[in-house]
Amino acid sequence: MDTHLHEMPAVTLSQTVANAEPKSITVMCGGFAPFGGVETFALNLVQELKLARVQTRVVHWGKFSPLLEQVLSSASWSRGLRFRWGCRWGLPDIALVLRYSRFILSSDVVLFPKTLHPLAHQLLWSLRRKRTPPFILVTPYRPIEIWPQAAPAFLANFHLIMVQASSFATELLKLGYRGAIRIAPYPGPKQSACPAFPTPEIIRVGFLGRLVRDKNPLFLLNSFKCFLAGTQATLEVYGDGPLKTEMKALALELGISKHVNFHGALQHNAVSAEVDKCHLFVFPSVTEGQCLAAVEVLSRGRPVVGSPVGALEELLIDRRVGRVCLTTSPSAFAETIMQVVQAIRSGEITPQAIREHFEKHLSRSVVVPKYIAAINDSMR
Repeated sequence: MDTHLHEMPAVTLSQTVANAEPKSITVMCGGFAPFGGVETFALNLVQELKLARVQTRVVHWGKFSPLLEQVLSSASWSRGLRFRWGCRWGLPDIALVLRYSRFILSSDVVLFPKTLHPLAHQLLWSLRRKRTPPFILVTPYRPIEIWPQAAPAFLANFHLIMVQASSFATELLKLGYRGAIRIAPYPGPKQSACPAFPTPEIIRVGFLGRLVRDKNPLFLLNSFKCFLAGTQATLEVYGDGPLKTEMKALALELGISKHVNFHGALQHNAVSAEVDKCHLFVFPSVTEGQCLAAVEVLSRGRPVVGSPVGALEELLIDRRVGRVCLTTSPSAFAETIMQVVQAIRSGEITPQAIREHFEKHLSRSVVVPKYIAAINDSMR
């Protein structure tokens, strides 16, 4: 069982691709959300494959969005459906497979940033030719949260599953999956600047993500109230979702509404500038996969306080880039935020140290060759 990435030689991404196939990759996006970690991963990967002169095809369904437009502009070809009805029964995924199976199966590799409906996977496999291209799945979430009881049968059709943390690989094994596994984080965004922290008089704490239960934003407000008892600060909330109204009501009830700013959802190209305005970001999630928003924050030299879920615990193992804390107590989480603030003030945490960590472990130049190596190996 292959559960580790092989060491890559010091070559460029273009050299890595040129030394072996594939010539073409189909990225099977399925339903493409207007904003999300899976979608941002697809953008980062497709952009790098374009630079490496790999013919990249994108197959998708759903509403058009600025993020999808960026993905499609980087792809060699794309096929898509606006059909969005019957998601509960997998109808859009099935329609996508029926319409474009020949297009999908004619590439050298088919990469799935997430799973489709099980019936769509079964249908695609039944339509395979004698020489089927390797199927590679990149899991966006903890395996045990997607499949609590056991790995579904259709996973056996994948030649390789790539996960973002070693704990995810362990979970796949416990669920009964017996295929090849590789471990690699999502590649981070392409960055050049490393801005200094804002002036320290008022600490700006950021949150970037959907305002849904999984992200635990109501707990964050309670924790931020505790944090305010020790310093002057604002909470900058970047994102939108069904809990926005409830969050505003809770902020008013807690007496902290004048310290909480709701900015709404950000366009992808506006994220960096807003991250730069904050001192640190918090992710008190109940569940996570990689949490690409945290990777984006680290790429700008800002520390992160997160809950020990998904890949966050491994992502924040170096105390120079942040801390992890359980979300059982708002005051304890607030104390962890204060520890990071004190580390910023003392110089223990600096934008330069965070960026050095990012470049060493999460940058595209380090991570994307791992994906390419796994793709190449799957074709042998």
